[in-house]
Amino acid sequence: LFHSFIMNFVEEMTEGAVAVSRNYTEHNTDLSCRGFDSFQDAVFFHSPVIGQGESFEEGSEAKAKWLAKYNKKRGYFPARALALLQPSRGKVILPLGIPHLEELWKFFQNQLKLDDDQVIWFHHEQGNTFEYDLMRDESAVATLKNIIATSAPGDATRTLFLFSNRPEITPWAEDLGFHVVKDSRSWRDIYGFKDILHPRPGAESSVLQDITINCGVEMPVPRGYVCSNTAELMQAVDLMRTRTRSGGSQDLVTDVLLKPVSGSDGDGIEFYSLSDTKAFEEYRFSMGEILLEEKLNLERYPDGSVMSIVTHYFGDKLLGPSCDQLLGSATSSTAFNGNIFPSAISRPLRKQCEEVAEAIMKVTLPQGPGGFDFLFQDGKPYLVDVNAGRFNGGMYPKAFHKQYASRQSAYVSFKHVPNCSVDEMWEVLKRHNMDFIPILPSDISDANGESDDPRRGTYGVFPLVHLPGNFGSYLAIAQTREEVLQLKDRFLEFRF
Repeated sequence: LFHSFIMNFVEEMTEGAVAVSRNYTEHNTDLSCRGFDSFQDAVFFHSPVIGQGESFEEGSEAKAKWLAKYNKKRGYFPARALALLQPSRGKVILPLGIPHLEELWKFFQNQLKLDDDQVIWFHHEQGNTFEYDLMRDESAVATLKNIIATSAPGDATRTLFLFSNRPEITPWAEDLGFHVVKDSRSWRDIYGFKDILHPRPGAESSVLQDITINCGVEMPVPRGYVCSNTAELMQAVDLMRTRTRSGGSQDLVTDVLLKPVSGSDGDGIEFYSLSDTKAFEEYRFSMGEILLEEKLNLERYPDGSVMSIVTHYFGDKLLGPSCDQLLGSATSSTAFNGNIFPSAISRPLRKQCEEVAEAIMKVTLPQGPGGFDFLFQDGKPYLVDVNAGRFNGGMYPKAFHKQYASRQSAYVSFKHVPNCSVDEMWEVLKRHNMDFIPILPSDISDANGESDDPRRGTYGVFPLVHLPGNFGSYLAIAQTREEVLQLKDRFLEFRF
């Protein structure tokens, strides 16, 4: 079923593909050969992974940060799936009791003309997991059972997309009759995290090196090792001191970073000199296993921002063309802050990244979603992060853009914690002609999915998530990369 979705949209993207912007016409080739599954008619239930921080040291600053971040995710993770819905197509499962979530649903319903039955609410009690409460909510369960009773085996309406495979709910949903699109837990344990990039100290090879042998594609990664404890870390430090820098240099590695395997969005990354033996001896492993990794001499854009690209996939197909990543925030130079399309990175380099992703997929045979992050040194891409077996944050804006924006438009997604209601923000945007007006099915006037109304799908900002005091994710859409960055800055000036 999933693969039939993919093939339909590969064909759709192949027909009438156009250049994304006048300044980046080389992306035309990308658009004509990359498919995107728009998840038509499926059910979405996205909740944060509670187990990720359980290995963090009790009472540590890392544990406190993880708990605070997890509590935020409990609000916005379910909300992100709203961006995947289409009018009369697809359903989302949302928890009651999350501040401002019902307001956000009403906003989406009004703007995208969604039906009342496209949301399935369940009662949630603080302290319980979403999965626990959903499975015990009689009304929500009855609605899910009715979906099965009123459909036939193989219907798209029986497809359930979780954020990632969850042992506490996947078997339950499958018993109801849903097809849960997923990678197995054993698959994710092997291929799902960034520890595939490097060997352990003393090991002959990494998981990625084994993949390389099977596919024959060069996969540059920084020098590095996986470490679980101080003994392994000190062994890795000694080994790293003998290694030359990546890229053919004869210089020895002198600067490194420690990167938690379980970290996301740049969390927990720390930079060190290899000469600082005491710092390594005292490292606490408060976020569990880490990577000791060579610090690359990163390439940057003229504005000083780091060149970074992400390649998303679902199953055995890439999800549209690769897009750039916005890295860095007021609190962290490594924090992920959004994506921008079209990419400013040359097509040959993007193609290299996509070939690496496709080669890994060909060997590992993923069934669900994932992504690969690349940085650049001396004109060469380096694979630095793997986020497999789960939805990635950049997939939601990419899906929304494909479904509701002009194919000739660019976009940037970005984060901002709002203080006002979504309706108050929207009224300000409307007064300044900055409100994004989506192209709905009833607005389409040609075979390319465009509208006769020049205002629809071409310019403005749309709130993908807007939860005051918790989290906000926004999509700015315009005709060129330069214009979307200007629109983003103009939005942030309002200090919503």
